[in-house]
Amino acid sequence: MPGWLRDIWGFILARPDASTLYKASTREEREDLAQRIQQRLGIDVTTYSILNVHRIGIAVPGRDVFARLLDWDGDSSYWPNHLARATRVDASLDNIDIRLFGWRRFLGFRLIPLFRLSAVRIQCDPAANETDNARYVMFTCDGGYPIGHFIMYVRSSIEALGESGPTQVFLAVGFNVYGRRRLARTGPARLVTAGWEVLHNRVTSHVLCRLKELCENDLKERAAGR
Repeated sequence: MPGWLRDIWGFILARPDASTLYKASTREEREDLAQRIQQRLGIDVTTYSILNVHRIGIAVPGRDVFARLLDWDGDSSYWPNHLARATRVDASLDNIDIRLFGWRRFLGFRLIPLFRLSAVRIQCDPAANETDNARYVMFTCDGGYPIGHFIMYVRSSIEALGESGPTQVFLAVGFNVYGRRRLARTGPARLVTAGWEVLHNRVTSHVLCRLKELCENDLKERAAGR
């Protein structure tokens, strides 16, 4: 089976092992989430019409999970690289292009990446004043569709929030469609937005579940001396 068909089945059609969507249904929950994001990252996500946050617990030390995220590229098995290839513009994580099928050109025309990610902040080690060992990469995001932020965030679990295991991993995306806050929630665009969110949430749940399995299996193998 071609790789792109495997990705369609594995990341879109198949049900993920768990739904990782961080639900903030009420106005109070959304405000609380926005405040915590601003406190930790210094960005105001209340300006975005679309904000999707996903979370999963991983039974692996946070530094090991974050090291795996720092290696994110077109060979990462937890990402649907046959459908939306993560292409490093240079050797670092600073600039990532997400390209449909990995294509740079089609029928002789240069293709704009689906997403163009530029790292504005990479915190590889916890800050001195932090108590939950937070590490993260925050990208600004533009390209063919979104304009906003994409964030990969790793921290220790917080028992008071009902979290278990040593590590929590968050993937978050916030943006306005083509920079217009109301465009995503008005007229026929509402249907496009709803479909995009269903697809995004399904794929992101698969990504985090696969990342969890990969990190935990690696730890087991190291413990077994393999």
